[in-house]
Amino acid sequence: MRVVEVAPPSRSGENGIVLRGAIAIALAMLFVISKRQRESAAGELPLLPFQQRFADLPAPLQRDDRELREGFLEAARRRTAPGAWPTPARLAEDGVPPFANDGVDGRVRDWQIVQEGRLVLYFGFPCDGVARPALLLQVVESAPGDVESQDPATPIDEEHQRLADRTLVHVTTWFRDPSASANASAGDGSFRPEMAGWTQMVGRARPRRRKE
Repeated sequence: MRVVEVAPPSRSGENGIVLRGAIAIALAMLFVISKRQRESAAGELPLLPFQQRFADLPAPLQRDDRELREGFLEAARRRTAPGAWPTPARLAEDGVPPFANDGVDGRVRDWQIVQEGRLVLYFGFPCDGVARPALLLQVVESAPGDVESQDPATPIDEEHQRLADRTLVHVTTWFRDPSASANASAGDGSFRPEMAGWTQMVGRARPRRRKE
């Protein structure tokens, strides 16, 4: 029988193992953070289940999204001081897409507005016999004392816009099947399109400003 003495590793050896492990973890964390920063800079953050990227939309929906965002700019210009937003009928009379007849596809949607408090919803439901998805332009005005609204450093991007009176608004565009209903709304901004089957269109598409 042979007796073998088993000695514990030295303290320096243990420290070396711990140090190498810590370095490996730190490098892995730096890789993940760097990857997320690159994705954020490129606008390629993972989509939520109810979102679809603009580049992946079919051409008709891409045009709808551009027109919805152009329609927002024009509606914002016509918003009155008390916070009343223009009706789809008025926007259509002024030739603002997508509320107006574009002369190509003809009248394809019936538009209505739901405004309760700071929540503004422009719903476009397909006319009878028109095989088009319903559209939604959602605008949520920030409260007067909202920190995000008062902060001048708040970025102006696809979802955040400022009105002429400096009110910060959240703007999103959505589509869904024609069975969408405008009844699920709340003036406190709690309306959740994603809970009603709507899909948000996201991307960096910029609307073309109308010529005066």
